[in-house]
Amino acid sequence: MKHLVSAFAIVEHILRDRTGHFAEIGRSEDLTSKIADMLIVTVLGLGLFGTVMGLTGGLPWMLASTIKLPLLFFSSLVICLPTLYHFSLLFGGRLTFMQTISLLLTALTVTAVLSFGFALISLFFHFSGSEYHFMVTLDVIMLAVAGSAGLVFLVQGTLYLEQTAPPAHITFSQWLRFVVGSGRSLILVSWMGLFATVGTQMGWTLRPFFGAPGTTFVLFRPVQGSFYQGFLRTVEWLLTGG
Repeated sequence: MKHLVSAFAIVEHILRDRTGHFAEIGRSEDLTSKIADMLIVTVLGLGLFGTVMGLTGGLPWMLASTIKLPLLFFSSLVICLPTLYHFSLLFGGRLTFMQTISLLLTALTVTAVLSFGFALISLFFHFSGSEYHFMVTLDVIMLAVAGSAGLVFLVQGTLYLEQTAPPAHITFSQWLRFVVGSGRSLILVSWMGLFATVGTQMGWTLRPFFGAPGTTFVLFRPVQGSFYQGFLRTVEWLLTGG
């Protein structure tokens, strides 16, 4: 219980004082403890959202999605981490490997916390009788929004730590100047695109997360096509009514 309280305390710190959190990472202050806390929050938040995603199919789908959604994000992160770190070094980045991991986990923590909040919305629509294809579309969109917000924190943290004398408080316009005025912004944006591509295809590889009514439970489906093709088919079905 003490570890859970400590883990969720870091959420408040990140959301209320992001510059203070970034500054602590820049000083390599207690990184091991921060990483452990953020891992706990990420697993719990994404696991809960995965549980809600699996509601459409029943208990086996819920249990599988609870495990597979955190696995999706962590495996995508492991695949893309070396690219970000080494390209950052190549173009003059000063962050250590542990600092880079801390910033990436900050992004995942924000994603997980927002997913936790979105899970309640998803539950409401599920129990109000919403149709399967609508739930799939809604959950994917909410997960994409949460992931995008997390990546914003990654960009802000990286650019903040590149400043010679980072200020204690930063306005929205200053964040924009950091993005526009930094040559590393292009690297970060490119990496974000890579991470999104790997993540969506990893999600397609680990599917199903949702259990279609009347289907038999399977842990994995044969890999064919892509996430984008499957998602567009779902949206088309939703718009045309099948």
